[in-house]
Amino acid sequence: MGIFLLAGALILFENQVKKNGPKAAYVLNLALVVYIVFSIILNDYLQYVYGWEYGVAGADLLAHFEGARALAEGTRIIDLHNVAYRFEMSFSGITYILYALLVKIISFSPVIVSYRVSLHLMYTLQMIVAVLAADNLCTLFRKEKEKYNYILLFVILSCVCVAQQASILMRDIWVFYFLTLLFKNSFDSRKDIIVGILILAICALLRLYTIILTIPFFAWKTTKKIKTGIVASFAILMFFLAGQKMIYAVAIAFGIKWEFDFNFNIESIIRYFLFPNIMTQTHNVQHMSTNYHAIFGGNTEWIYYMLSCWNVYVYPLACYGILKTLTNRKKVEEGIVWLCQIINIGLLYSVFYDSVTEPRHKLLILFGVLFFFNEGIRKLNKKAIIVYSFAVVSCLMGIFAFVG
Repeated sequence: MGIFLLAGALILFENQVKKNGPKAAYVLNLALVVYIVFSIILNDYLQYVYGWEYGVAGADLLAHFEGARALAEGTRIIDLHNVAYRFEMSFSGITYILYALLVKIISFSPVIVSYRVSLHLMYTLQMIVAVLAADNLCTLFRKEKEKYNYILLFVILSCVCVAQQASILMRDIWVFYFLTLLFKNSFDSRKDIIVGILILAICALLRLYTIILTIPFFAWKTTKKIKTGIVASFAILMFFLAGQKMIYAVAIAFGIKWEFDFNFNIESIIRYFLFPNIMTQTHNVQHMSTNYHAIFGGNTEWIYYMLSCWNVYVYPLACYGILKTLTNRKKVEEGIVWLCQIINIGLLYSVFYDSVTEPRHKLLILFGVLFFFNEGIRKLNKKAIIVYSFAVVSCLMGIFAFVG
């Protein structure tokens, strides 16, 4: 069954990418092939270097794998909580159950050759979703009558956390995809609004805290007044700063079991935005040193290093985009919405994760960062972009040569 569903997904993928013209379709198909190769290499690395069976790392990934396998072996959904507590019948547990069911349908109905091979059916489906999400973002930030933005597409697809999350058994790439669908929605008709509400609900079901992003955007687009989105964004900001008791009640109600606090540390929040640090990750990749999050998150030293290289290229231009946007009367209100989104996500991770971050935690701030990056690079001509790119590559090579 998994092969037939994957074939159907590929047909839908081809129909979607052809809408941008033959050149864009070729580039997006090539990106899908590169992503599939990346997935094979990453999972081989996790299996043969880190020693994880089938390339499935411990903690979250293993729970999803065991849940899907248990379903394939006949375990009833209501008994799935015996495999891992995340599968309990609750608001937060429903999407874990649905994800395990999806993995079971795609990869284990039946098992093709081996678990290792069958898992790649699921990863390929997630690769399709990842590339379509990148295409959606290019559409979102594309002005009317503007050519397809291949630079932005490359920047999105080269953000390794996108490819990595599509290559492992995690739900985050689906959250990312549905968010791009919501942001791409024009909300011009009643049908668009209904679809938007459904997508917003799916996002909330997958990750409740996506409402930090979706509510301001929904308010903005449905009222056609960007000031409504600004008000909603600031309301969420004030909620974090002054609504501790309410946040605590909501967290308990939705089954957040780990400790969290409201001691906002500006330094740790900034560290979250800038993570991973290029100097630290260069040292780690040279000495092959890792930590808990690399071991149990399906990550590797190289994942962190590639993401740090991406930061070095993207963040300066994003900061330039912030400056240009906030000093442009026509763009300042939109810039405020996206900047508030970034700040609110930083506060979220400060409360619930103590600003400790993994590559997957970068996905939610990608929208705001990419908006400002796109605004920044629009101000540069081709020659300036080439010079800037050469300077960044030279800088990265120099760091790699001299950091021991």
